[in-house]
Amino acid sequence: MMYFKYRKHRILSKEEKRVERIQYLFRLVSENDAACISQLRMDRRTFTMLCEMIRDIGGLRDTRNMTLEEIVAMFVYVLAHHKKNRTVAHKFLRSGETVSRHFNQCLLAVLKLHHMLLKTPVPISDDCTDDRWKYFKFIYVLPGWEGSAHDGRVLLDAISRPNGLKVPQGCYYLVDAGYYNSQGFLAPYRGQRYHLNQIQGRRPESAEEYFNMKHAKARNVIERYVASELYKLEKLNFTFKR
Repeated sequence: MMYFKYRKHRILSKEEKRVERIQYLFRLVSENDAACISQLRMDRRTFTMLCEMIRDIGGLRDTRNMTLEEIVAMFVYVLAHHKKNRTVAHKFLRSGETVSRHFNQCLLAVLKLHHMLLKTPVPISDDCTDDRWKYFKFIYVLPGWEGSAHDGRVLLDAISRPNGLKVPQGCYYLVDAGYYNSQGFLAPYRGQRYHLNQIQGRRPESAEEYFNMKHAKARNVIERYVASELYKLEKLNFTFKR
């Protein structure tokens, strides 16, 4: 028979928590750049500059129980790692209410810096000599379909609208097997190997398989780009629990 001894963990006092928070913050933003970059995605100099901007322009100040540096570090940590309220509260030895309140206050201060932190995109002119830019555009978006519908029906609706989807002369859109080959739309051959893991390391056995291989590679690039854009939107849509 085995016996286990349970040791009662002593609860930290307020003063001990305060000292531990100071030590953790020092290790995070003052000790070395490696730790700061790893946890906050910026070096110590950049973090100091951000704190000064939030103080001078954003108007955020130290509170009775929290320094501005801790508030900003907590805010940036959430953005850097997409952590939830409970995780951040445990990390910084704060209550969930304290974390949420100061996160939102810091967010409001950061929004006042939008003219300095956000770089306005420069439109690409039509006479740009780099041909690649014209391909990185959302050409058409059709929202609002309720329930379920076949892919082909949605496409037909988009094409038939007065200001709907237009296919430039001599150009084609890649579509998956849920659509049919038609004017301006290229779908893969059905009944042939298509996915890259089915073709990897093998030579195409027919012209149809060769076409499917090229189609799958191009589609893979597009899907990776769309996934990266959705990830950015997910970050922007992040809501912090109160």
